[in-house]
Amino acid sequence: MDLNVAAEHEQGHQRLVQLLPADVELSLNAMHSVPLFLAAKHCKQTQNRADAPEQKYVVVVLPGGGYEFISFKEDRKVALAFAERGFDALVMHYPVKYIEDVQKTGFGVGPEAMNAVGEVIDAIRHTPEWGLQDRKIILCGFSAGGHLAASMSTLYDSSVLPAEKFHGSLRPDGAFLGYPVISARPDLVHEVSFTCFTGSTEPQVWLHYSCERNVTSHYLDDGR
Repeated sequence: MDLNVAAEHEQGHQRLVQLLPADVELSLNAMHSVPLFLAAKHCKQTQNRADAPEQKYVVVVLPGGGYEFISFKEDRKVALAFAERGFDALVMHYPVKYIEDVQKTGFGVGPEAMNAVGEVIDAIRHTPEWGLQDRKIILCGFSAGGHLAASMSTLYDSSVLPAEKFHGSLRPDGAFLGYPVISARPDLVHEVSFTCFTGSTEPQVWLHYSCERNVTSHYLDDGR
């Protein structure tokens, strides 16, 4: 895979390639500066595995952290686990903001986080030098990252994601949700996550981003 990389990190037989350092913005439609890593599949453990999947998928790992921080227990190790099984995998550190800062400003991090993921989806599909254009994109999110993955899977055509910024649909091809922040129902809501995402403490505002309410009859359509 011909990648213009910033750094490489050896971890056993796996390779972690930093596609974009924290102080360099995404090359397409750049609004945000986020670290993005590739867990390379080309390693001794996976080259000859009979059960390794055909290279049709790239998994984008979105760690949790309540939209306040990035949980490191759910980032690179997860991507490397997918790489061990023969998948291409990326791990993305999306924008986050401490709840104290959200409460001071009244602005949540949700639009920034969704646009950052949208830029990565767009870049995967439209950056030939990454060598991932033919892959189906699977978002793999944990906790708040699960909410972000579910939100991108259901709100990919939302006005939060201006169509003119991107080259095409931002609809992912699938999603894995690990113990996600999934609902704003009073019996299920994680208040910190929804406050940091929306910038509001009002449950009625949270409901707009309650993922189960945004699933439509077209969710299982194959086309984008």
